[in-house]
Amino acid sequence: MSASSVKPLNVQLPAITLILFALCVGIFCYLAQWMSYEEVDQSALIHLGANVASLTLSGESWRLFSSVFLHSSFSHLLMNMFALLVVGAVAERILGKWRLLIIWLFSGVFGGLISACYALRDSDQIVISVGASGAIMGIAGAALATQLASGADTYHKNQRRVFSLLGMVALTLLYGARQAGIDNACHIGGLIAGGALGWLSARLSGQNRLVTEGGIIVAGSLLLTGAIWLAQQQMDESVLQVRQSLREAFYPQEIEQERRQKKQQLAEERNALRETLSAPVSREQASGDLLAEIADIHDMAISRDGNMLYAAIENTNSIVVFDLGQKKILHTFTAPIAKEKSVKHCGGCKDQGVRSLALSPDEKLIYATSFEANALSVINVATGEIIQSITTGAHPDSLILSRDGTKAWVMNRTSNSVSAIDLVTYQH
Repeated sequence: MSASSVKPLNVQLPAITLILFALCVGIFCYLAQWMSYEEVDQSALIHLGANVASLTLSGESWRLFSSVFLHSSFSHLLMNMFALLVVGAVAERILGKWRLLIIWLFSGVFGGLISACYALRDSDQIVISVGASGAIMGIAGAALATQLASGADTYHKNQRRVFSLLGMVALTLLYGARQAGIDNACHIGGLIAGGALGWLSARLSGQNRLVTEGGIIVAGSLLLTGAIWLAQQQMDESVLQVRQSLREAFYPQEIEQERRQKKQQLAEERNALRETLSAPVSREQASGDLLAEIADIHDMAISRDGNMLYAAIENTNSIVVFDLGQKKILHTFTAPIAKEKSVKHCGGCKDQGVRSLALSPDEKLIYATSFEANALSVINVATGEIIQSITTGAHPDSLILSRDGTKAWVMNRTSNSVSAIDLVTYQH
């Protein structure tokens, strides 16, 4: 055999698979500083991005990505990296470099999301999920779906690859079902996502490469966004309480910083509110002005412009007209206190004076109950003259005037009645 007849070997290494392998191993070497008894400390895993449902689904969605590249022990890393090399080498030939990378990422994140949702079933137990197995199952599912959707010729041509992938998928799911502590929800979630994206990849295989890969990215993003939204609807108060306890345990500095920021924000809001308030006043100013010492006031009425005050003084049966602007008494209207012939139904009532006041809308008249015995008195404001006495029940007390001043209602204490009075005709 001549030298010219020997063909050079054309071995194409699975570049993306090897890069992912090196990345996972490198991150584990970094994690080794927190290892004890062959396992990485759980606190370190949580700090570095492990998938913990109560954290992941309440604002820390980045954990779905970071947890794919973390492993909890050397044996965990060893099994996943062996599976990655076996599955990745086959899947990269079928899918191509960039499709494999895209599907790896989406499958890993989706698998983590399914895992977090499954862990929410028991919110009292904190489940820490890490590892690349969901992503590995995703690229296996994508490669299988691509082969099965590509037609019989392609399937028979790559039959050995299909069976090797099927075997790896079956063994992984079986091992996860029988072994405690294995996140089979992540495996199944990654497999479903990868299978769906692989099927879509096969459907778009006749298109431009950018169209195909863009379609996978768009479909994966929509699938992931919808799934995250649905997952967040499962959150309840108990999950949020677990989240808060975890954050206080593992992020005390961040919690303290958040508290300081909130305190500062409240202080700024308080200062801003103070700027909108009136200037502070002294105790003397706050206590107000003493207008006049008028004893035994039972009721008051005030003019619409706020200048005139009318006070009912029961003991002396008088009405005081007070000018608020000048701060002085202008007039005092007084009538004799009527002597009641019988008060046996009043439960100890004594002779009484004026009880209640109301101004007419034009403020020319003032209405007063009990200024006269068992009557509603209509008084001229300017002169103090009683221009009308309207009979009511026994011992009239409270008085309500309609807005237009045409009707009045008087509550009678002793007779336990209400007098409805038409002020236009002075009838009731």
